[in-house]
Amino acid sequence: MERSLSRWLRTRLISQPAAQRIQPLQAPYETADPPKLFTGGATDADAVKTRLLLLIAAVLVTTSPALAQRWEGSIKIGGASTTFSGDLAAGTTTWDRRSGFAAGATLGLRLRYGLSPAVDLSYVRMGASAPVMYLGVPATVRSDLTYLTSTFLVQYRLHTGRYVNPRVFAGPALSYKLGATVRVEARDGLGVLTEQDDSIEGSDHGFAIGGAVDVELGSQVLTLEMRYYLGQRDVTKPNPELGESELRNRGIIVMVGLLF
Repeated sequence: MERSLSRWLRTRLISQPAAQRIQPLQAPYETADPPKLFTGGATDADAVKTRLLLLIAAVLVTTSPALAQRWEGSIKIGGASTTFSGDLAAGTTTWDRRSGFAAGATLGLRLRYGLSPAVDLSYVRMGASAPVMYLGVPATVRSDLTYLTSTFLVQYRLHTGRYVNPRVFAGPALSYKLGATVRVEARDGLGVLTEQDDSIEGSDHGFAIGGAVDVELGSQVLTLEMRYYLGQRDVTKPNPELGESELRNRGIIVMVGLLF
């Protein structure tokens, strides 16, 4: 029986063409596309490698100490010495400075090379005084203005490696009027007239430039800053009855606070 089976197998192999006796092993996925993680044909592997390299590079850059970014803020309080630039409708006006209260807070982002963009929000009392003629009587007019000012600053800090680090800053400022009062004092004893000043515009815009010194005191950082505000807008409303005045805010603001 075994001899008959062997003879039969030899007969079958010899009777078949050589090309049909041995055939290559077919992989189950040669007749169909293998599953893919990403589209892209033959470049899928390269795409995956590229994305992994970009991810690793992004992690290294964002965690590098040299490129680390740090938020910083400050709260401060101080005073302002302000005046007007320009004249009243009555003629040439000599303005005297007035002192006022100032307070604010700053939020900034410390970047490389000492640069730091920041947003400053301040409450400032401004104004000025000048000798005038009121109803034919020599008098003094005193103007008190209250503003909420937003300043967008670009700062540069000089790192000295010591406990004292100076910085300079500059940027545009937008001011919103919170209140305005005019007080006229007659010099001959006729009395004092106080009235709400409706002739002042509701907003102002200008430019701020200044400097500061940050002093490390143990775990705290004390900051002392001074800035000059240069108003660019005529803050008086048109008044056909009294004539056209043209006044612009000017002021020096000094504040001290804590940096954190």
